[in-house]
Amino acid sequence: MSNLYAMMHIKNKIRLFIRKVFPKKRVLRTVKLRKEASDRDYYRVFLSGDSTCVAMFLLNPHQDLSLIQRILEATEVFSYYKIRVPSIYAVNEEKNLLVVKDAGVLSLEAHYEKYGQKKNIQIYKQILDFLLQMRSLPIPEGLKMKFPFITRFTESKFKEEFGFFLKYSGLENTLRSHQIKTLEALFHQISTSLCEEPYVLTHRDLHSRNIFILRGEVILLDHQDARMGPYLYDMVSLIKDSYVDLSHKTEMELVSYYLNRYQEMSGKKISMDSFFKSYYLCLFQRSVKAAGTFFYQDQVKKNRKFRQYIRIVLGYALMAAGKLNLDGEILKQLEQSFNPLMSL
Repeated sequence: MSNLYAMMHIKNKIRLFIRKVFPKKRVLRTVKLRKEASDRDYYRVFLSGDSTCVAMFLLNPHQDLSLIQRILEATEVFSYYKIRVPSIYAVNEEKNLLVVKDAGVLSLEAHYEKYGQKKNIQIYKQILDFLLQMRSLPIPEGLKMKFPFITRFTESKFKEEFGFFLKYSGLENTLRSHQIKTLEALFHQISTSLCEEPYVLTHRDLHSRNIFILRGEVILLDHQDARMGPYLYDMVSLIKDSYVDLSHKTEMELVSYYLNRYQEMSGKKISMDSFFKSYYLCLFQRSVKAAGTFFYQDQVKKNRKFRQYIRIVLGYALMAAGKLNLDGEILKQLEQSFNPLMSL
């Protein structure tokens, strides 16, 4: 089946299903949206009455049979925390097509590019408030068995993501065995330390392309992989974003805001040494994980637009490693391994 014919087939399937979901509306047109690092296709559907919705089509539903259920349960969980995610209108019987409320066209990345750092600082603070809500509110009995609460970051999951980076960056083929062992020992140490952090509900992929601004409201997308994880994981993902470069001054303003708001809400103070150790552990892991994804997109999927971000995230990883008081030889090995990758 040609790509054009396949897309026409998908559009027709969406059109027929939308007519069932909105029987009083006419489907005017269906437009495929820009694809990021995903195995799903998204389409904006324009309806009569000047309204729209978004259809998510699973290209390989049998590869992830739980995906639709994870989306449904994660949506329920985020709604409990009063955090906006796209409302779900309907799921088809085959469980490969989901219709949701349109979150608009303005991502936080685009909003930042359009309005600059000053006009976006309140949005970042609002999202930090979301994270504090997720940290402070108890888990209700009715939600405890939902996917986001029964799924956790584990040591093996963190190590799997480090291994993914070694494979697709090519380092496992270019480094000598003793150099690989040094990196694997470091990755094991980081993974173990992260699992000792306090765990809270995390979005798991909270960056500026998964955050949209619609009529002044913040909407989080791509929340199906929400899980329990280190308490600063989402905060680090938000502030040290691959796509938006916040100044160090703004980074520290947001860190200060988070710490002050946490103290106000909990009555507890956080040790600065403990906080920044957690912060840089998360930054190192999250950055190396992102680099692995970007290498995979570039090398395997031939999606070259992600190559430009490799230098940024590996720079974050080296900076975090420097803050974690690692052994000098380990730091040297990291720099020797990462620096050539940053000039690709």
